[in-house]
Amino acid sequence: MSGLPNWQIVSESEAREVSQTVTASNEAARLRQLGEAVYADAVLVGRVRRFRERVGDEWASRVPLR
Repeated sequence: MSGLPNWQIVSESEAREVSQTVTASNEAARLRQLGEAVYADAVLVGRVRRFRERVGDEWASRVPLR
C-alpha cells in the first residue's frame, strides 16, 4: 500500500504513541479517535487468527500448509 500514489502509511510506533492518548472505551470509537489524531481518511485493522511456524528453507516448505 505504501507504494500506491497518494497513500501515506502511519508507522506502528506513531500509531502506538498516539493510541496512548485515545480515551474511548469501545473499539470502533478508539479507532475513530486514532484516525482523527493522525489525520487519516481511513483506518485499516488486521488480526492474526491462526499462526503456525513455517518449516523449510527460503524457497520451499517441508510441510505444506493446510
